[in-house]
Amino acid sequence: MLKKSDICAMHGKIKNYCEENRIFGVIRVTLKDRILYEGSFGYADIKEKIKFDRSSMFTLYSLSKPFLGIGIMKLYDSGLIDLNAHPSKYLPEAEGFDKEVKIIHMLTHTSGLPDFEQNEEFRKKYAPGTNAKLREHTKLLTAYPQYFSPGTGFRYANVN
Repeated sequence: MLKKSDICAMHGKIKNYCEENRIFGVIRVTLKDRILYEGSFGYADIKEKIKFDRSSMFTLYSLSKPFLGIGIMKLYDSGLIDLNAHPSKYLPEAEGFDKEVKIIHMLTHTSGLPDFEQNEEFRKKYAPGTNAKLREHTKLLTAYPQYFSPGTGFRYANVN
């Protein structure tokens, strides 16, 4: 268990590091179900001088992919998902994708599927400045050609 003096020292070091490197955000250190440390640094909105706090919201963008991968592997370990299944088994909107596409291809970015961002025509037509409706947009993507046959190449894609 950390002593209060250790936590104060850690906070000071993290605060200095964040200030020196212009890192803004919320940091939490946990051990099992216990929060050992939590600190907020910098501004959530610099212009309005709104500081980060423990309730600040974050957009994770591609940082969500590792969490999704971990979640899928936990489901796999529990026998609740088949990595060799077509994605439509779990997401009906994916029915129109190549029948050879498997969950494992999507996890490893080897599906060859068209993508929201990397397909200029799709982006202009369906997502100009709007919040994506992922299930709906996934279904729409099934009408676009794949970049390659599943398992024969690699292409980073948000749709995966």
